[in-house]
Amino acid sequence: MATTSINLHGVTATLGYQYDGTTRFLTRPDPDNAPIRFTLHAAAKSALFDIVVPIRYKAKTSSKSINIRISPLSITSLKYSTKTDLPDQVKPIFPSAICLEMQLRETATILIPSFIKEPVEVARRRSGMVLNSLYELSHATNLSIYILDSSLSSDQLQAISTAIAERQLRPVAGPDHDVSRMFSGSGAKPTTLPAPLPPSYDKVVTVETNPPLYNESSTFDPPDARSRKRKPSQEAVADSDTVWNKLEQLEAMFNRQREQDVHAANQSLVIQELRVEVAELREQLATCEKKYEDLDVVGFL
Repeated sequence: MATTSINLHGVTATLGYQYDGTTRFLTRPDPDNAPIRFTLHAAAKSALFDIVVPIRYKAKTSSKSINIRISPLSITSLKYSTKTDLPDQVKPIFPSAICLEMQLRETATILIPSFIKEPVEVARRRSGMVLNSLYELSHATNLSIYILDSSLSSDQLQAISTAIAERQLRPVAGPDHDVSRMFSGSGAKPTTLPAPLPPSYDKVVTVETNPPLYNESSTFDPPDARSRKRKPSQEAVADSDTVWNKLEQLEAMFNRQREQDVHAANQSLVIQELRVEVAELREQLATCEKKYEDLDVVGFL
C-alpha cells in the first residue's frame, strides 16, 4: 500500500456469508430504507474495515446501529470481482457490483454502544430478523461485501488484495478510529449476540397462521344430545380433567421453552400470551371444580 491509498467512507453495501452450510445475505436493515454502510480506509501499513448496520434497540437511544469491525490481521485472503449477474437478494440494491470476498482467520467483532445492556434487545420484529442475521454473520469465516462497481478502481482493488496476501496491514490506530469515540462519543464495546430462537419456537411465534393450542369446541361445547346422558357430577369431573391436562401441557411447553432460551423467553410476546392462556385455564379449572363441589353438596343433600 506504499503508493495506493483508499479512503472509502460509508458507501452502500450488502453482505453475503456462509452459515450452517448455506450462503445467506443481509441486504436490508431496520429501517429498510436506511442502507448498510461500508467504510474502508487503507494507507501505508494500516487499514480499517468497518460496516454499519442500522437497527432499532429496545432501549431509548439516539444510537441506531450495530458496527461490524474486521481486523486486517484476521483476513487471510481478499479476492475481488465485478459482478453483473448478482444473487437475487442483491439485485434490488445494485445493477452491478464489486464483490470483496474475504476468508477470515478470526470472526468479525460486533460493536454496540457502551451503554446498551446485554444481551442486546431490539424494539421491532424487523430488527429481530436483522439481529439473527448478525448473530450468524458473527460466526462466519467467509464474508462477501457487495458495493457499487464504481467505488474502487482496479489499482486500489489490486493493492488491497496484495497487501492482505502479504500480511502488510495492521489495524488503523489514532483517535479518529478509537472505539471510545464511536456512537457520538459515548463509546463502543464488543458484544456476543444472543442466538436466534429455535425453529419450534418460531412456529409458536406465528400464532396467526397456526391452529389454536387446544380445541375449544371439543373441550367446552355441551355434549351431543344424542349421546348417552351423564350425571352432572360426571360431566364436571370430565371437564375438570380435560382442562387440567391442557393446563399441564401448556405449563410444560412454557417450562421447556424457558430452559431452552431464557433471554429470548424474557422478551417474547408469545410467552406472555401463553401465560395469559394458563391463567385463563386456571380460572376455568377453578370454575369446574367449584361446579363439581356444588353438585356433590346437592347430591349429598
